[in-house]
Formats: sequence, structure tokens, C-alpha cells
Amino acid sequence: TSARPKMHISNTDYDSDKDAIIASGNIGEASTIEVVTPVARARNVAARLYYDSSPEADPSLIYINRKPELQFEASQNRNGDSDHFVNQSLEQGDIKQLLFLICYIGNAYKHLCQYRCEEALKLFKKLPTKHFRTGWVQLQIGKAYFEMVDYRNAKHSLELMHSLEPYRIKGLDILSTIYWHLKEEVELCYLAQKVTQLDDLAAETWCVVGNCFSLQKEHESALAFFKRAADLDSSFAYSFTLCGHEYDSNEDFDNAIACFRQAVQIDDRHYNAWYGLGAIYFR
Repeated sequence: TSARPKMHISNTDYDSDKDAIIASGNIGEASTIEVVTPVARARNVAARLYYDSSPEADPSLIYINRKPELQFEASQNRNGDSDHFVNQSLEQGDIKQLLFLICYIGNAYKHLCQYRCEEALKLFKKLPTKHFRTGWVQLQIGKAYFEMVDYRNAKHSLELMHSLEPYRIKGLDILSTIYWHLKEEVELCYLAQKVTQLDDLAAETWCVVGNCFSLQKEHESALAFFKRAADLDSSFAYSFTLCGHEYDSNEDFDNAIACFRQAVQIDDRHYNAWYGLGAIYFR
């Protein structure tokens, strides 16, 4: 099997990119392999007919069942003592379409991770409708708008995410922060009540509840809920950042600095905590 070249996907239309790359045959050259991934499963994934049963499953991380399915053929040669595994030929078009989809979404996600939000949005918005209207894609679009401080569009995307996948917890902490910035107290209270019913052991849940109390100027209660979120998941940097902001609101700068430092220790790219530290030192 020849080495697979690296793929670069430009910010052009999804369908035209897909057709051009599939026609060029740049996504692998292998026609036969010994461990065969079922083509039917690949078709279902590409058509968004198969997902992990978990409500938290991410469409960008769709996978093909890796259990080897080999067609075994027992045949006798002249000596009558040979069994052979027979390779199946893969339908290259289906596999290439699936690989292109994964690479395309991965490229958009890479832009978002590098805070190139406009580039990420251009790619995500060109996805086919059946992929565009998924909770995971809407979460990434909401994050991009959130980073651009476009809270109205971020709110729309994250509310769409919640309607598409009502049991998804990830991303609701960001939606609660958007409600906090927009001073939408009723929506935030309703969201807080709903997430506690969905999963009261998720750190995101208590960040939502904490934001609800913070908007009502009940900083001590908000701080208690943010601490609970940090206790439930010590790797969730955002909970420590929110704790830091509440301490800052109470002018408890020493504890605020400690929380912000803990957040950047968990994630050194978590700029919200760096901003909190800088603001305190500036004062």
C-alpha cells in the first residue's frame, strides 16, 4: 500500500472540494486489505445514519466498527491441506467520501482551535444540511461566534444545538454565560432548572447554576456552585475561571489570583483566566 499524502482543504465549497479530491484519487490507493471495514457501515456514517448511542457523541468523531470481518474461504489444493483468507475489494468511492468528510470537519475544527473563527465558520456553514444540523457542529459554530463576541448569533446556534440534542450537556455552560452577558435572567433560570434535572453530576451543570446566581448578584451562592463544579471535575478550567471572577467581584483578589492560576495550570491556552490575572495586576 502506498503512503497516504497529507490533505489540505481550502475554504471552498464542500461538494466541489469533495468531488475534486475523490476524482483525483488522493485519499489512499489501496484496493485490497486483509482486515476489512464494512462498506455498508461506512456508507451509513457518511450519510449520518449511524452514531454512537450516547447523547454526548460527537459527529466529528464518528467511527467505523473496527471489528475485523473477513470472508473465509476453505479450499483444497492438490495436497488438500490449505485454507485461505480471501480479501474483499473495497468500494473506494464510499470510503473516500467518508474520509473527505472527516478531513473537512477536522480542518474547520483546527481553525476554531487556533481562534481563526471566521475561517472556521466559512467551512462549517458549507457542510451539507444533514451534517450542519447536528448538535456538535452547532456547538462549534456557537463557540466561534462567542469568541467573536457575537452573542446573538452564538445564542441562536447554541439554542439550536440544545433543540437538536436536548440531552447534550456540553456547551450549555457557554450558553449560560451568553445569557449572563445579555442579562436574560428568565432564560438563564429556566436553563439552570433544566440542566439540574438532566445531570447533576456534570461540572457544566453547576457552572450554569452559578451563572444564574451571579446574574442575580448573589455572589456567595454563585461561588459555592462554581466550587462544586470544580470539585466534580478538577480538569475543567472554566469552573476555576468563574470562581476567580466571583472572588474578583467580592474584591478577594488573593483567592481570585489563585483560581485563575489554577485554570491556566490546567489549560495554558485558556485566555479567560489570563485576562482575569492581567486585570487584577493592572488594578
